[in-house]
Amino acid sequence: MAVLLSALVLPGAGQYWLGHKLRACLFMAVPIATLVLAFGPVQAAAARIVEQVLTGALAPDLDLMRARIAADPSLHTPLLNACLWLAALCWVASIADAYWLARPRP
Repeated sequence: MAVLLSALVLPGAGQYWLGHKLRACLFMAVPIATLVLAFGPVQAAAARIVEQVLTGALAPDLDLMRARIAADPSLHTPLLNACLWLAALCWVASIADAYWLARPRP
């Protein structure tokens, strides 16, 4: 159950369920911090797209909006890439740690 919680809910959820609250907080802090760091540029890019649609500069077509978002240089920064990789690494480490904590000991 702990591994599933860490894999499907949030990194650290399995550790929290097993009673390792400090460990859980450490695993939860990294993805939450990366979301906070990534939210600003993503929200700004979305606001620019919405403004272009509202002013008529961009047709309300999902394919066109996806293309604009994919081409937006503010979403392809080393900081955002590092945040993505750090969050993914933390998630995998949380799953492995939850498995290690939950396994039966001799």
